[in-house]
Amino acid sequence: MRKNRYLLSILFMFAVTISPLFAQSIFDSEVDFPQLGNFKEPGNVTVSGSGDNVVYTLQGNGNGLGYSDGADEGFYVYKEQAGSWSLQGKMSWFDPQGFAPFGSAGVMIRENPEAPNSRHYSVITRANETGEGTASQYRNLFALGGLPTTEFVTADGQPVTVRDDGLWLRATYVDPLNLFYSEYSFDGAEWILGHIQVLPWNAPSLAYGLFIANDEDIDFYAYAKFTNVAFSFPPPIAKRSLSQASFKSGDTILVTIDLLNSSDSSVDVTIKETIPAGWTASSISNGGAATDGVITWNLRGVPSGNAALTYEVTAPALPDNRAEWSGFVAGSLQIQGKSGLLLSAGGFDRVRDDLLVLYTFDEGGGNVVRDVSEVGEPLDLTIQDPSMVEWGTGVLSVIGVNKIKTGVPATKIIDPILASNEITIEAWIAPATLQQTGPARIVTLSYNASLRNFTLGQAETAYQVRLRTPDTGDNGAYPNLQSPPGVVTTVLTHVVYTRDDYWSTILYINNEVIVNDDNILEISGEYINGDIVGWDASYEFGLGNEINADRPWLGDLYLVAIYSRALTEDEVAQNFAAGPNLSVDVANWSVY
Repeated sequence: MRKNRYLLSILFMFAVTISPLFAQSIFDSEVDFPQLGNFKEPGNVTVSGSGDNVVYTLQGNGNGLGYSDGADEGFYVYKEQAGSWSLQGKMSWFDPQGFAPFGSAGVMIRENPEAPNSRHYSVITRANETGEGTASQYRNLFALGGLPTTEFVTADGQPVTVRDDGLWLRATYVDPLNLFYSEYSFDGAEWILGHIQVLPWNAPSLAYGLFIANDEDIDFYAYAKFTNVAFSFPPPIAKRSLSQASFKSGDTILVTIDLLNSSDSSVDVTIKETIPAGWTASSISNGGAATDGVITWNLRGVPSGNAALTYEVTAPALPDNRAEWSGFVAGSLQIQGKSGLLLSAGGFDRVRDDLLVLYTFDEGGGNVVRDVSEVGEPLDLTIQDPSMVEWGTGVLSVIGVNKIKTGVPATKIIDPILASNEITIEAWIAPATLQQTGPARIVTLSYNASLRNFTLGQAETAYQVRLRTPDTGDNGAYPNLQSPPGVVTTVLTHVVYTRDDYWSTILYINNEVIVNDDNILEISGEYINGDIVGWDASYEFGLGNEINADRPWLGDLYLVAIYSRALTEDEVAQNFAAGPNLSVDVANWSVY
């Protein structure tokens, strides 16, 4: 059947005009990525119609995105542009012989359009024998182990598929914020956010276009039609910053909302900002008004470029230990940036017995994270790309996909844990977003996306821990321990995972037991059985990403520690009370 399909496709190729892009196209270039597998036939785009009725018919052959762990194979038609842009199109599957949809097609932004292994961000629809689905996907410089992918689902949990009248897809890049996001729509009017990611490529221009491939190493074509293909400016985007990294009762904090209008003309903007419960807003700029804890700005004629809105908030006499902000720009995204502060008493010493490594991120700059455990030989970490991090006082902010790893086998961690058959993983962190998945690697001792000794990761609003035992396999994933959804926030969080010699497992979030032997079956589905044996002594230790793959995590790192035993509940409470960093004033620790 597939061989016949290929032969008929060849006839179709010669039946249509294979020519350069027509004048009515918004694109001016095309590339057919070279053969990587056993089969590769030339791709093609034909452009028909005019005005608002232009139709792009794409056909492509190739293994698609991320084939051979680092390069793409398929067909891409594009235009390079500088600045902030959205590209949208309404996609429909098409086959000249009436075969069922097969392959992948969608909207893609590439850093280097001609390079098969270029960094890219895309929103892609796929179809094969097992069904259809739509997802965002991206590549950074380190693509081994596959590409990070976020599958889109409808409100009732079903995969997003191309309907009879098509599926609208849109990919957007916001230049100053290094922000990429993808959306889909069933009618072209109501757009649904599928994924958002900061990828600070800092390229002077990017290519925007349409991509197609058959996704398999076989000799037939995939076909798709795109209509309503258009460039547009992204809607206004806002980013919040807070003047303090901590708060006490009665403190007044300055909040700044930077508004970016990427278009070339003035626009009207409505912004709504919800302040922390019990706090009082004052000194609201630009005519904003507060009602029931919500500040509203109705701005008219906001010019192209940046504008700053400000206000002050004052903490109550008896504040909660957590203060959270939320807000949105009407017709656009949630307000980006900092969204919370956390208050704690602090002032206690940390547990040191059986400590293996400790990272408190006091360096303030450079490309080395020091192991300050004072236990044996330090196991320092090297930051592969310092431009993708920002240093603060006792904090390392991971702002782009990076590698922060030992560069040598982490035997300092591996050998004692194998000897004790126990482990504690501890981290003070503040995730950048709630849409990180993979899971996104926060702390890992591993080799690549499928081989590890252990990993603490983020799966959107849940934390996940993978631990290698004879029962869980080389990936430590089947089964793994996963928290209930909804426990991840973007506020500073204390995450602790312990497992003792009797296989008893506990996950603590902010000194609260979230998963233990009493509820693990209900939450994770299975017990995590097996001794800690069979670990690979060659694996490296790293933060913020997989060692030899891309499963990036973005956010703030304040403290990471590994122990060769399971801390007790009282010891976890002691470390929680000590706060995230010995180098700061723990009496008032808190972080955005």
